[in-house]
Amino acid sequence: MIAVAGCGHPDRGDDAAGLLVARELERANLPGLRVRLTGTDGLALLQAWEGCNCCIVVDAMVSGCAPGSVTVLREEDWDLLRTPPACSTHSLGPAQALRLAAAIGALPPRVIVIGVEGVCFEPGAGLSPEVRAGI
Repeated sequence: MIAVAGCGHPDRGDDAAGLLVARELERANLPGLRVRLTGTDGLALLQAWEGCNCCIVVDAMVSGCAPGSVTVLREEDWDLLRTPPACSTHSLGPAQALRLAAAIGALPPRVIVIGVEGVCFEPGAGLSPEVRAGI
């Protein structure tokens, strides 16, 4: 079983990229694929891949690449994932949750992290045309 975890905030512009990719895959209804919309709760990732041998994490990122570009991130680049401003000190973003899972041996055998380069993360903003094309 392969899990896809879509991360992000639906009302912060390009931060919704991971959620929108996951929704598209959910609509495709592919066999052997379990789709989870983890939103901004990094710890939800640990549940999203439970019982799976592979997890694909999709989130917006800020790296300086062209807006809308899609990158498969190496482990050392996980910190490029976009973490929205914290509204609680108890919440982890996707990068922190991935690092925690790695440290405690809770990652599935294979993890693929895909970043979509965002340009606008303002509250209430819509998706930029570049990110829409990247999705």
